[in-house]
Formats: sequence, C-alpha cells, structure tokens
Amino acid sequence: MLQEILIILQTHSKGNPPDIGDLQRYCSDTKSEVSRRCVSSLFHTIEFAKNQLPNFNFKLIILDDDSEEVFVNFLKRKIKSASFECKLEHTKVRGLHPSIMKCYELGKELGKDIVYFAQDDYLYYETAIYEMLEAYYRFKEISGLNVCIFPYDDPFRYTLMQYNYKVLLGEKRHWRNAYHTASCFMMHHDTIVNNWDLFVAMGTGERGSEVEDRSINRLFLDYKEFPKRNLDHLLFTPIPSLALHMGYESQKDPYLNWKELWEKFANG
Repeated sequence: MLQEILIILQTHSKGNPPDIGDLQRYCSDTKSEVSRRCVSSLFHTIEFAKNQLPNFNFKLIILDDDSEEVFVNFLKRKIKSASFECKLEHTKVRGLHPSIMKCYELGKELGKDIVYFAQDDYLYYETAIYEMLEAYYRFKEISGLNVCIFPYDDPFRYTLMQYNYKVLLGEKRHWRNAYHTASCFMMHHDTIVNNWDLFVAMGTGERGSEVEDRSINRLFLDYKEFPKRNLDHLLFTPIPSLALHMGYESQKDPYLNWKELWEKFANG
C-alpha cells in the first residue's frame, strides 16, 4: 500500500530572530546561507529516501515568509530539479508564529499518512528522512502507540535529570524516548487532527523558550495546568542526531563534525 509522506518546510532567509539580538550562529554565517545549505540538505535526504522506499510517495510544500529574492529564486531552482512533487507558497501574514500556524493548517488540510514539519535551520544527513521513517514504523509496531520523531538530539535535554529515558535500537543507530520537541517533527496525520488544540496553541502562542512546553510537548507530558490527557504518544530522537540545528553555541552537538556536513552543501 502506497504511503504518502507530506513534508512542509518553513523558510525565511532574513536575519536572526528578534529575541536573539546580536548572537551569532555557531557556523558564523548569515541566515540566508544557513537556509540555503539546510534546504539543499533537505532536498538531498528526500531524494535518498525516495530511492530507498519505492512504496512511499513524497511531497514537499515550501512555505516562505518574506525571503530575499535571490533566496526565492534558489528555491525555484531546487524545485525545478527535484524528482518528487514539490511547490512553493508564500505567507500572507509575516512572522514566525503565523508561519508556523500556516504550516500546521496545511498539514491538517493536505496530510494523509505521515506529515513532517521542517524548518530551514536544520542541516540533514543523507539518510535522515529514510531513518526517521524506519524508526517511526519500527517503534509504532513495538509500542502499539502513536509515534513522533524529532531528528535532532538536543544536548540541552541531557541536563534535565527529572525524566526517565529508554534507549532502543533502530536500523542504523540508537534512539531514545524524549519529552520535548521543537516545531520540527514527524507524526501521523491523525496526531494533528486529534490534537489540533495543541497545534493551535503552538502556532498562536507568544514567542519564548517554553512555547513548545505550553503546546505540542503536552503530547508527551501531562502538565497540571492543562486538561488531563490520555498520553498515548511517544517521542523518539536519534543518537547521534540525524539533523543538526544550526543555531547557537548551546545547540551544537559536541560529538559530531558539523563542519564536514556544512561544507558538503557549500555549493547548494
């Protein structure tokens, strides 16, 4: 049976987020260059997965929020050269959270089987999408629960000692269960539909370090200040990361050679 994989990529090539100020990303490059290389890596990993998984139909929607013309033209070139279905759309309301909300709306409206929300500052290894899908179906079968996949093994989360973790075997690496994601994760379309209030809370919430905990992370944790839920969702993240968050020093994976992967996509 053909499975449909809908990937929705949020892009914005201008500057750093306003709450970051003058902090520089650890790659010491512009947001435009970060977006360009990360988008190239996403196209590359989708092409790899497509070649490995003939029973999966891949679709990509790029939702761009007021990027520079040169970057938009780059996106159009990538779309033209892709071997899978993809299209470019532009936001009508500018800003991070309106863009996130529009991505969620597209996922809810157009998704069918698996939906992956992606952002333009994650740099992907070649096997990322393939391994994420393999892990999704493996852990769903093992657990009998709804599974979500976050491709970045966030070093900050290892400082949170109050949580219990389990480590499982994937096809090519270890995976651990997790309780925190960002707006960049893979799930079944049913998860969006059945928990739409959490996605709305994320897309319409105030920007800040805890916005995910007030919204989508409630899929995995029972917070007292929220109506109690039957927690039937498990989140998994790979060890080591399948995608690097090209953010700030605290977000750098200390065990991976990010420069090697970064240079791989220097020419798009």
